[in-house]
Amino acid sequence: MLTVTAADQAGNTAKGSVTFTTTTSIASLEKLVQLFQSKGMIKDEGVANSLLRKVRNGELMKFIEEVSSQAGKHITKEAAAILIRDAKYLLK
Repeated sequence: MLTVTAADQAGNTAKGSVTFTTTTSIASLEKLVQLFQSKGMIKDEGVANSLLRKVRNGELMKFIEEVSSQAGKHITKEAAAILIRDAKYLLK
C-alpha cells in the first residue's frame, strides 16, 4: 500500500492511498533469469541455462533447490531471494 499526504501553502491537506497487487508467471521467471544473467547477478552461463531449462520444464522445486545451492556463489543472494520468492508463488 502506498499512502501519500499533500499540503498546499494555504494549509489544506489531502491524503490518499492505493494498494498494488503483483504477480508472476513462468514467462516472467524466465525473463528474470535472463535479466539477472545480463546484469551479472547470475555469474555462470551454465547455471543460467540449467535454471532456464528447469523453468521451461515446469520443474520449480528443482529450480528452487538449484537457486538455493548457488546463492552467494554463482547467484547473488539478492537475485536468489527474488527467484525463490517468485518460484514459490508459482507453486501455490
